[in-house]
Amino acid sequence: MDKPKVAELQNDEELFFKSTRMDKLTFEYLFSLVEVVIRPLRNRKNNVSPKERLFLTLSYLATGDDIFSIAVKHRISETSVLIIIKTTCCAIISVLANTYLRTPKSIVWKNIAKGFQAFWNMLNCIGAIDGLHIPIVAPANSGSSFFNYKKFNSIVLLGICNHRYEFTCVDIGSCGSESNGGILNRSLLGKALAEKQLNIPEELNNFPNSTMKSPYYFVGDAAFGLNNNMMRSFPGRHLEEGKKIFNYRLSRARRCIENSFGILKTRWKVLGGKPLPFSPDDVTNIATACVCLHNFLMARTQRSVRQSYCPDNFVDTSINGRIVEGQWRQEVNVDRNSLPPSEDSHIESAYVMRDNLKTYFNSPEGEVPWQKDMITRGTYRDLM
Repeated sequence: MDKPKVAELQNDEELFFKSTRMDKLTFEYLFSLVEVVIRPLRNRKNNVSPKERLFLTLSYLATGDDIFSIAVKHRISETSVLIIIKTTCCAIISVLANTYLRTPKSIVWKNIAKGFQAFWNMLNCIGAIDGLHIPIVAPANSGSSFFNYKKFNSIVLLGICNHRYEFTCVDIGSCGSESNGGILNRSLLGKALAEKQLNIPEELNNFPNSTMKSPYYFVGDAAFGLNNNMMRSFPGRHLEEGKKIFNYRLSRARRCIENSFGILKTRWKVLGGKPLPFSPDDVTNIATACVCLHNFLMARTQRSVRQSYCPDNFVDTSINGRIVEGQWRQEVNVDRNSLPPSEDSHIESAYVMRDNLKTYFNSPEGEVPWQKDMITRGTYRDLM
């Protein structure tokens, strides 16, 4: 096939920048980072320039367009398109992951905890965790390994995010049939957490104006076991007021991961569309590249870039305790049904820790003015 004309690619620029939420300077900067990795991939059989490779790949990630239509548009074979996408995603990971998806240092975890306290009134919380199912075409002879409880084949993106909707840790590639809690327990991320290799500060941190204290922890749903580094809500529907208030406060913090996934799926539509025609390993790389690009754009110092990628009204906001849902929810179907609970790995001190948080949130020192109103007016929604 003839290679695409430069004029034809230029005609697509407006749509490209609109779909990727990048400006030209950001694209050129990203290209300067990945060019050295993808330039050697050009050869006589696949004479597509490095910049066209990045353009094509980002367009695919942002739109989730059909591979055949991309091949026709760029006048190359479908096989070439698949190769370009796979190799460019690996290049994106190689140049971005070490900067935008590396394990936070101790001081960074502490700053995240301050952010959750300031924005979501959750003490000593260093992240929200959940899983996202990415549709795939099941590999041959895989049986029901990838078939999830939502009735489609998938791999799971297990993610932890901060209060700014940036991913701090991810584990991607587990079979869709597994539970989130089971994935965490068996993953490198879970092992690093259990073996204290994530640089999480080990000291107990005091609650403001109180003698109570707790370790730093993540917040998750019922699929995750309760322990000193993982808080989840009190189970049951007919709870006493103090437990309802705790669940309400925890659910506010958990909205961060729901919003992070919402932004990710909305901006990189390849993750939420039709099943991806790649092997599970290749889909893992595609999803990892999308996470790296998400963090890259969220971290850009130019406010205009972040505002284009994630405007203020695009995510959930809180006004005197009342949650105003973000615009991303209009583009993504939100499934708030949790996976079946995993086997608990709780320990007695975690129960004490949760009770202490509940007591503090119901005390004059730890309450927020609107919390009782939220659970008595019927506006309280338990996300657990």
